[in-house]
Amino acid sequence: MQGFVGRKKELEYLEELYKAVPQSCAVHGRVRLGKSSLLKEFCKDKPYIYVRGTGGLAVDCLRNMEDAVSRYSGRRETLEDIQDFFSLVMKVCGHKKTVLIFDHYEELIDAFPDMFSYISTFLRREIYGTRILFIACDTDSTVFGKIANIVEIKPMNYLECKGFHPDYTPMQHLKAYGMVGGAPVYHFLLKDDPDEAIRDQFFGRMSVFTLEVESMVNSEATLKSECIRILHAMASGAERFKDIMDMAEVSQGTCSKALQEMENKGFVIKESSSNGYRNSIFSFNSNLLRFYYSVITRCIRNSDFFSVEDSYSMSLGTVSDYMESVFKMVCAEYVGIHYDCLIVGKVRRTDGSVFPDIDYVALIRDDHGVKRAVPMVCRLNGEPFGMADLTKLVDNSKKVNGTNKLYMMFSGCGFEDSLVEEASANAGVVLVTLEDVYGEKEDQASR
Repeated sequence: MQGFVGRKKELEYLEELYKAVPQSCAVHGRVRLGKSSLLKEFCKDKPYIYVRGTGGLAVDCLRNMEDAVSRYSGRRETLEDIQDFFSLVMKVCGHKKTVLIFDHYEELIDAFPDMFSYISTFLRREIYGTRILFIACDTDSTVFGKIANIVEIKPMNYLECKGFHPDYTPMQHLKAYGMVGGAPVYHFLLKDDPDEAIRDQFFGRMSVFTLEVESMVNSEATLKSECIRILHAMASGAERFKDIMDMAEVSQGTCSKALQEMENKGFVIKESSSNGYRNSIFSFNSNLLRFYYSVITRCIRNSDFFSVEDSYSMSLGTVSDYMESVFKMVCAEYVGIHYDCLIVGKVRRTDGSVFPDIDYVALIRDDHGVKRAVPMVCRLNGEPFGMADLTKLVDNSKKVNGTNKLYMMFSGCGFEDSLVEEASANAGVVLVTLEDVYGEKEDQASR
């Protein structure tokens, strides 16, 4: 799969800014989410000057900036000092509508410490005599200063990721999303079959995804060994701060610092801070990390002795269990996408532990503006759901506040006929197949 996928809202927002130049905008988001690709797609039919910060010598960075302006003007421009950059840009742009991009923004500031003040002066005074849309792009939202408009690039949801693999089956889509989540660059590496990617790109020698995970932790975490132990603990089921701390065998202060760092990097997310920090709930915020620590680390040690094929075969049971949990997460996303969803989460006891008989509960607003609780159960593999499962869901949902509940059952293995009949006659019961989750029926109807 080649080309640009998704990001419709972000592109539309940038287009509105472009119509209203002069404007400034900061684009931020963690690595591998396609920030630069978004800007490339946005600029494909527009005049632009693209400047990328690079590590190394300031003189080399200055030459890169000179080259960027020269590509725009079509003639050789000269830039002797960084303080002359915006004067040169305004001279070559004149009143022509132009996008000016500073990508890897923080590296530019590192190369030229005075650059921040030059940018501030340009945005405060000089830009208003131009038709420029100035865009600064980086991973850290705190480096931009006073830039008026903000675009946060987040991981793509499971439906958006379908666009990377138009020929995949729903199960293949689920596996791809469960393995690499919503990071576009990873999807381009999966190619024709996610199962082959597990074998070749996780277990193979110099496997790209394994090297990527190791690079993420080693290059971005300061408490490397502690972070690795914490990620292992979370993959083993620890969610509460105290449980993570105990299982990882780290001190409270170290655990707090490591989790905070990984939260800032987008590795993990804090779901709840009720009842104090020690009872906060943490989960993976990266499917690549979740898959690696939940599946690959439990089997990869075999690849040093057994063949890659044997190691992959040993992982299949763990992969199946993992995808069961991914299906539950995707079902929660489904409700968030298809309903006016106010909140969705797991049912937890007062101590933060999970109530196991309901997978998720959502609070939605229906077409009449009435709030309804939505208890959900999800099953990817195994026996089809039947009437006994609905009865159990209704009974377990008595623990959930609200009287006008909507019961949702998600299945990758089907529904018994009696349950289908009940749902057709009862508007309070909704049955959703794996094909429904991925919109396959709608896609086929539109063809």
